Amino acid sequence: MTALTAALALASLQAASLAPEQTAWSEQTAQAALDAVREVSGVPGLSLAIAIAPDQGLTLTSGLSDIAQARPVTPATQFRLASVSKLYLASLAARLHQEGRFDLDAPASDFLPDLSPRLGRVTGRQLAAHISGVGHYTEADRWPDLYTRHYDTAIEALAIFADRPLLAEPGTRYHYSSFGYTLLTAVIEAATGRVYPDLLATEILQPFGLPETGPDDLAHRPESMTTLHTLTDGVARPAPVRDYSYSWGGAGMRASAGDVARFGLGHLDPALTPPETWDTLQATTRLVDGQVVSDRGYRVGLGWRRMTDPLSREVAFHTGVIVGGRSALLVYPEESIAVALLANSGWVAQIDRTAALLAAPVLETRPLDSRAGCPETDLPLAGYFDGQAMTARLILNERDGLCLGTLELDGGLEVWLAGFNPASRPYPLFALSSQAGHSVWLLATPVGLADIHMEMMETGPRLTASWGARALTLSAAPQ
Repeated sequence: MTALTAALALASLQAASLAPEQTAWSEQTAQAALDAVREVSGVPGLSLAIAIAPDQGLTLTSGLSDIAQARPVTPATQFRLASVSKLYLASLAARLHQEGRFDLDAPASDFLPDLSPRLGRVTGRQLAAHISGVGHYTEADRWPDLYTRHYDTAIEALAIFADRPLLAEPGTRYHYSSFGYTLLTAVIEAATGRVYPDLLATEILQPFGLPETGPDDLAHRPESMTTLHTLTDGVARPAPVRDYSYSWGGAGMRASAGDVARFGLGHLDPALTPPETWDTLQATTRLVDGQVVSDRGYRVGLGWRRMTDPLSREVAFHTGVIVGGRSALLVYPEESIAVALLANSGWVAQIDRTAALLAAPVLETRPLDSRAGCPETDLPLAGYFDGQAMTARLILNERDGLCLGTLELDGGLEVWLAGFNPASRPYPLFALSSQAGHSVWLLATPVGLADIHMEMMETGPRLTASWGARALTLSAAPQ
């Protein structure tokens, strides 16, 4: 047991590099932004955990764990992890490989000789990197048995897709596949002679100190498990009950945000994760022709992906979406922190970006200090979003020690965001940083946080932001 697993209580933020007043500002800003995201999006409940090496951290919560009973989210509330579950299986596979107990590069048929020849050819490394050719969900997977039948082992669940053809020759193309992770789970069960939940508990959960993590088993749910919700037009309703035992390793885990952050940070602790194991997990995968594997601009490793976050920091991460849940885990190797953001409903969100920006106040070294003069502004703006003309009103002021504001919209951006939550307007702004006439603000929208960059020009402020290929530009409107 390391100091990390023993002392990471995630109860308060006392980072040695932060002055006490900045520590308070960081927590206050992150909490305000988390609350605003929940209110604007309509998500019932959120939990954010930031683990700071070696033994410090922060957990913030917002909203309700159960709408009907008005039960609040607490740091102990557990959520469905959706595809963040894949990181636990990938870490287990890499650990077993490093210890010589499982060969990532051996064909699946070495462990499961009764597999069809097409599935038997794929390797554990190919399955973990989504280059095995095994397919993802199809229309056929809407049949009730997939979500109502309980599978005691992953080997049993192979019957769901065992007869389907591969989408490509193993190692030649990237195809994201949760069923690939079911097969990887089954191969590891066969290689070790143990069922996945038991193996995961002894090899990962116990060493990492994760008491609030486990399979989302409908028959053995903890009292701290959140009620699951769906989100439609900004309105949350109870979600249908589904059994994800066919995919413990790909989509079926549950955990508190604090446990997820601890799990992420444990990959930076050599006592828990040898550096060579971490290197195996995050190294960029290549196809048989040498081409780098990427997905939507992210570099793909074994489960883990790599990207540059909105504020230009390198991060390893994964996200997930499932009926009743949305999830993100980000690990910042250079800063030695891990960030977990969990929601108790599905949510059309850039959740990796949102998690990174919620953590930004903790990492920020140049906060916009309200005591030094928060800009008091009520100003009409005009500009473009995604090529469409629009107008806006920018309102900024100091409140409770923070520089806050709103962006009232009329035009392209409002129309686009209203498609996710028609009731959401105006959109809250939170000051993040300031340097030489340039400040960065967090904008809470129905699809999560965005970073707004504000330049002070002779004619007034100029605001810029982007949502993928969509660009926003606003400047002071002529009076």
